[in-house]
Amino acid sequence: MRILHTLLVALVSYVLAASVAAAPRVPASPAPATGGGAATQPGAVSEERLRSELLERIRIWVAEQSSAPLAAVAFAPIDARLRVQPCPGDAMLDFPFAGRDLVRARCDHPAWQLFIKVEVRRPRPVVVLSRALGEGAVLGEADLTLQSIIDPASDAIDDPSRAVGRLARRTLSAGTVLEARMLEERVRVFRAAQVLVAGTPITAALLRSEWLARSAVPPGTASGLELEGGFQMVRDVPAGHLIMGAEVSSTRQVLVARRLLVAGQVLDGSMVELRHVAAVGLGAGAMSDPRAIEQSEVVRNLQPGEPLRTTDIRPALLVRRGDEVLLTLSSSGSIEVSVKAEAMQDGRLGERVQLRNVESGRPLAGVVTGRNAARNP
Repeated sequence: MRILHTLLVALVSYVLAASVAAAPRVPASPAPATGGGAATQPGAVSEERLRSELLERIRIWVAEQSSAPLAAVAFAPIDARLRVQPCPGDAMLDFPFAGRDLVRARCDHPAWQLFIKVEVRRPRPVVVLSRALGEGAVLGEADLTLQSIIDPASDAIDDPSRAVGRLARRTLSAGTVLEARMLEERVRVFRAAQVLVAGTPITAALLRSEWLARSAVPPGTASGLELEGGFQMVRDVPAGHLIMGAEVSSTRQVLVARRLLVAGQVLDGSMVELRHVAAVGLGAGAMSDPRAIEQSEVVRNLQPGEPLRTTDIRPALLVRRGDEVLLTLSSSGSIEVSVKAEAMQDGRLGERVQLRNVESGRPLAGVVTGRNAARNP
């Protein structure tokens, strides 16, 4: 059906062109000479009036047929060669094809017909200003209404949430259909309320926030900071300074050394604490679970406040060669069977070591479970 419709429209266009070319010209009546002025052409004026009246009749008729407002009816560009002849009665109008994009106007006496391409533009809801706003004003919900407009601009805003909180780029009058280019996004930025030094946790009392147009925000400016925990300064800044992203860091709660820890020292809970530290350069190996350091030792010296990483510790050397080791052979409920053995080698937590029964001298093996303790593998 679509192909048939296209072929019929093409055929009508051909007939229209032929009828336009063959349409009789309305002769212009000779105008009387008036003191050397230009001659008038009453025939041309009459023809223009006929054309205007016919188009207005078509507009009204199409609007009624489509249940649309008059303003929604538009005409495709009309050939300047189109000639409209008088018709004793009103020309008859109809849609000659299934589609409603072509209107036929025809007259029986004299016999003629014309085809006019039309379009019915449907209104769509857009955001309209309910009051005038000056340049730089912040739009609120009370400033906006939704109205149905015919043929609005392509970037007209149709959702009030896309306008609320934005800035007017210029003065806007009441009734303006808002377009994206008329508004600008606001960005929340922060300034130091006092001198801030590196390592200072950021709080609401130390910063003051303000809103700027995005175009006025320098590149790299920090935005979206959590004012109560989660960030700290990594550089010293003066009071009033606009905080840049490179000057702050998010924080992570990790284990840090309470005091100087020496390589080979076996760790316990009193030697470390949880603390929020800058995430910059922290890496993925930073530790946060105190249980993970149990029966471990540090492999390098750690300064007070330095974060512990998985690469800084290893299972502690819990059994040394020659030490007496309590080897658990079996256990059932509250009953354990153990023997004393001598370590024949060093062993760390979870390692298998060779042992010797102290009484019989028989060789044994065990898995290190604690300080000078092992279990039967």
